[in-house]
Amino acid sequence: MLSESLVERNSNDKRVLKYVDEIFEEYDIDKSRYLSKMEFAPAINGILGKFGVDACCNEDIIDIFNLLDANGDETISKEEFTALIVVIDLLIKKNGKNVLKNDLSFVKKSLE
Repeated sequence: MLSESLVERNSNDKRVLKYVDEIFEEYDIDKSRYLSKMEFAPAINGILGKFGVDACCNEDIIDIFNLLDANGDETISKEEFTALIVVIDLLIKKNGKNVLKNDLSFVKKSLE
């Protein structure tokens, strides 16, 4: 797992926060300021698509959703989603864009 303090430090990166706002603007269909499971799947696949990665399987989406849903309310807040973007950003910086191409195990392990 990535260090919590490393994730926290990078959670205030203006570039990351801007990206999270853009994702919520596009995928938070009901404008609730949270992503439901139904909204989360296209959001994560949209992110992966920007890196040339095919859509991930429902099992991976559900696993990542459950790892992010820290308070168990069946929605993902901007704060919870920011952790995912930070993890993806840090993994790409460390390992390159290809880290996402094979599967999402690196992402899931980093969130656990």
